[in-house]
Amino acid sequence: MPLSRERARGMLKSLQVYPILTGIRGQKKVQLESLVDLILALSLLAVDYPEIAELDLNPVIVSPGGYWAVDWRIVV
Repeated sequence: MPLSRERARGMLKSLQVYPILTGIRGQKKVQLESLVDLILALSLLAVDYPEIAELDLNPVIVSPGGYWAVDWRIVV
């Protein structure tokens, strides 16, 4: 079963870097909902393709304008 939007938000809030994502110390906050969308899309991918054993996006660069998965790897 794919993740809910609330669960995806909770996963983001549990990260140590979450305060940075929300724009502390005068920095601009990132588009958190776009990251939630990314998590939900990956969740759906995992449900639709159970043969995926590993999925790695590293790094994911986040900015006020969105996000970019610079490199990714899928192991089936």
